[in-house]
Amino acid sequence: MSMKDPNSAHRPFQDVSETHNVRHRSWSGRLLRVLLTAATGFLIWSWAVDDGTSFHHPDGSIDTPDEDDFARPNPINSFRDVEPSKALKWVPCYRSEGPFLCSRLVVPMDYHRPLEDCPNHPTVELALLLRPGEGRGGYGEDVNVIPANFSTSPLLVNPGGPGGPGTYLVRVYGARLQSIIGNDRDILGFDPRGVGDSTPRADCFLQSTTPAPGGEPVPASSQDAFMRRLMFEAGAAGIGVVNSSDVALAKIDARSRAVNQLCDAKDEEEGDRNILRYAGTPNVARDMLSIVHAWDEWQGVDTTSKVEVEEETTGEANGKDHDKALDTRGKLVYWGFSYGTLLGATFSAMFPERVGRVIIDGVCDADHYVSPTWYDSLMDADIIWDKFFTYCHEAEDKCAFWHPSYSVEDLKARYQAIEDDVKANPIIVVTADKLPVLVTYSDLKNLMFHFLYSPMMGFPLAAYILVGLENRLPMALSAALPEENGCLTEPATYPNDATRAVMCGDKRYPLNDTLPELQEQFERMASYSPNFGNVWMTLMLMCSHYDIPISDPPMRWGKNPPKNVGHDSSSSFGGGEKPSVKLIPREQGEEDTVLSLMSAEKKIKTSFPLLVMTNTYDPVTPKAAAIKMTKKFEGARLLEQEAIGHCTLAATSLCTLMNVRKYIRDGTLPEEPIFSDGKWTVCETDDRPWFPAGHDRVPVAAEGTAAAAAAAEVSEMQSRMVESWAGLQKMMTEDNNIPRYGQTKLSQGSEILLKMLDP
Repeated sequence: MSMKDPNSAHRPFQDVSETHNVRHRSWSGRLLRVLLTAATGFLIWSWAVDDGTSFHHPDGSIDTPDEDDFARPNPINSFRDVEPSKALKWVPCYRSEGPFLCSRLVVPMDYHRPLEDCPNHPTVELALLLRPGEGRGGYGEDVNVIPANFSTSPLLVNPGGPGGPGTYLVRVYGARLQSIIGNDRDILGFDPRGVGDSTPRADCFLQSTTPAPGGEPVPASSQDAFMRRLMFEAGAAGIGVVNSSDVALAKIDARSRAVNQLCDAKDEEEGDRNILRYAGTPNVARDMLSIVHAWDEWQGVDTTSKVEVEEETTGEANGKDHDKALDTRGKLVYWGFSYGTLLGATFSAMFPERVGRVIIDGVCDADHYVSPTWYDSLMDADIIWDKFFTYCHEAEDKCAFWHPSYSVEDLKARYQAIEDDVKANPIIVVTADKLPVLVTYSDLKNLMFHFLYSPMMGFPLAAYILVGLENRLPMALSAALPEENGCLTEPATYPNDATRAVMCGDKRYPLNDTLPELQEQFERMASYSPNFGNVWMTLMLMCSHYDIPISDPPMRWGKNPPKNVGHDSSSSFGGGEKPSVKLIPREQGEEDTVLSLMSAEKKIKTSFPLLVMTNTYDPVTPKAAAIKMTKKFEGARLLEQEAIGHCTLAATSLCTLMNVRKYIRDGTLPEEPIFSDGKWTVCETDDRPWFPAGHDRVPVAAEGTAAAAAAAEVSEMQSRMVESWAGLQKMMTEDNNIPRYGQTKLSQGSEILLKMLDP
């Protein structure tokens, strides 16, 4: 059906649907709290997150137990109070939030300069946070940390980013993750080097200054660095995405080059003690091996013996071979999301004999990741955006943006009218504190792109926001804006350059293009995603003229040596073109970890097969990348979840959850994929936007029988899993403390407003 009234998109809110006035009145209250998400995107408080003594929980129903459960005298609520050590020393921490144990593990900053060779070699202190499984130890007032009581191998998790803090992931989401894999399992989060509570931090603003010519240098200060960053970021408020104006591309590029010059100055000052040189993915993968070693040493296990790759790695063998393949002692058990998949794949390529269980979920294409710009990442983005209108139309009055006389195409036209209107006439809002704020075209594009990651929660919220924007944001909405956050007390919560250091440092071919060349790149990116190529290109410019020399750890490639890499080497950059730029400088004679991973001519044989998971449509890590990466590892399994969004967290599937649980707990693998026939494990989902998952998928058996009792127990466990997973979706949609692959940080106001929508 075509639109009856082309001007109907601009009707007053109460007239959008005369037959739904009662429902619209209930919506209006929510709109007062919801519709300013984009407005505060570039204000000073956009950098403000809760301090380390009172971490914000989007939903504390599971992760906020009674204080008496974990209360202890003189609690540790900051990693600053945890003594660094070369061995794991666990201390109770954050006890008001859960039964957590903290440690700070000292590792070499440069693995070419081991600590035992010289005590003055630079170090990194990795922040580790452990949520013990039930019955393992760490619960109650009398904490009894006996190494032998803990898991043979804890589940190490990484939320992605790059730059995501794993300690935060476990603090906020650990209980729900335990519900998936089993409450008896230990879950361990770590902040990668340069990130969060790990020190030193990757912060280009954190360096000494000389206030006056000839004056004495002023030592670096975290607070001063934070304020300088805020002043610099304030200048970006009116620029927007790359095509928001005729000069936006040039300004964004210039600002990125300015920060990268600041990083160069830091490198000149600190030299081979600069964390930026050692923050790349290969070094983080090496840190993960250090964590595995430290865990074994803590449990009194000899870590000097060599772990061989078993001939039988399918999990289907019998007898001793099967037992050896399932044994995770001395090996990594890992679940990585988004960028965390590249980290897991890199570890598996560097240390294939150390793979116990590795799940990579929402998979990055290693070929694509090291290229100057990421075109192929967006191949599914517009497909998902189209489904917003389809699902809204099917949801009818459950969707605030629905209209009974509109077709799907009418809804698309209605959105385009809103976008055009906001672009031509930014919306003005004056807050209760008399601060004028603009809602711009760029705010709208960034926010809609954000919702592609978590459509279950994001699409209903997008519908509310679009109706509010259509009606020009009534002044009463100003009450919904957050108060400006005060001084941050924990340096670990300050913004930093970890994403820049990893994402740009990992590139094997730098982005050093001229403005005309950047314009061509944007146009090509827009051909992949007409709706969101501008948002993605804005992120890509972060790496413009970033040239910090990178140092990777020593490599042992065995049967899978890297190809020789020279300045004229070519790689797969989505379009397959040969780069005309030089490699980012690396230590002479150093092998290239990520590049060799993607160019290995022979499949990498790991001691246990990887489990690769993907959604059918993912906005930034498409299914094609998961298929490609699965083929790089011998025996790896592929699981496709029939859903839209980023990572399997985007939807609820009991099938997916049971596959994860069985893989982690007993090494049960899905069927081996047959790529020539397009066959691999596919899991249906139990929900979609506006239609949350139910709990009716339970086994059926005769009442009163043993089978019925067992079925009831299984049903209860499965219901808890589904409930926990759905809670994770909601929490991670609202959470702004974990960066997602390719996303810029939303405002703290966004966090508050996102919470206002009930599922």
